[in-house]
Amino acid sequence: MTIAYMARRLNGMSPADLQAMSTAAKRMAFNRLNIGDQLPPLNWSDFEMAIERVRGTMIPDSTDFR
Repeated sequence: MTIAYMARRLNGMSPADLQAMSTAAKRMAFNRLNIGDQLPPLNWSDFEMAIERVRGTMIPDSTDFR
């Protein structure tokens, strides 16, 4: 993973989108949690799933509402 790769994946996301992505990634880590365990560290797959979830709610720029 490089900075350039991350920049391409996050291109077009607003600060609110980035916050939503971070919150969703945290939830993905919680989903891996077993009872009594400590919160597992966030990994890139948590962020990948979160990006897909947040991007799925974004309206594409090419949408024409006329």
